[in-house]
Amino acid sequence: LTKRCVITVVTEDRLPAVKVFIEILREVSEPQLFICVIGTTSLGHETGVTYLSEHDLGLPHFDRFAFQYTAFEFCCAIKPWLIAYALEKGFDRVLYFDCDIGFYAPLEPVFEALDNDDVLLTRHQSPNTPNDGFIPTRGQLRSAGLFNAGFVGVAGTENGRKFTDWWQSNCKTNAYVDISGGVFVDQSW
Repeated sequence: LTKRCVITVVTEDRLPAVKVFIEILREVSEPQLFICVIGTTSLGHETGVTYLSEHDLGLPHFDRFAFQYTAFEFCCAIKPWLIAYALEKGFDRVLYFDCDIGFYAPLEPVFEALDNDDVLLTRHQSPNTPNDGFIPTRGQLRSAGLFNAGFVGVAGTENGRKFTDWWQSNCKTNAYVDISGGVFVDQSW
């Protein structure tokens, strides 16, 4: 039997969006839910939801880590630490979603995909995206990163943990926004 959870990261001003996220998620699935709320000590108390602060994640050199980023960049940069936190708590199927994502069907097939794959990612473009000059261009898509980190699935396998470690190493100092330099937070890695 696998232990499954859904995780997300938000700032305090996005807590109303999290309430909607939880409500919609519960209409289609009942996984354990971890929500990391940045910059507050007043956390929620819903059944089946564990609220965490950024201090619970064991971020390296916290002050340096936190102050190198804007709030948006920080939320993106800590995703791999939240995934690692869930894996360390014994969950072997972890799905990260941005809290502005809606759910229209059960998540079981997504969790089950992690039975065969160690990591699930969403490409920003398909291999068949035409280079026709229309917006978004291939260059614009490349500037946003190859993958959309608004959804990431990780299995608690050796390769899943290696991916999480690798993503952490890249997000320690390189999860900022520099479109002209081809870096867009955690999606560049």
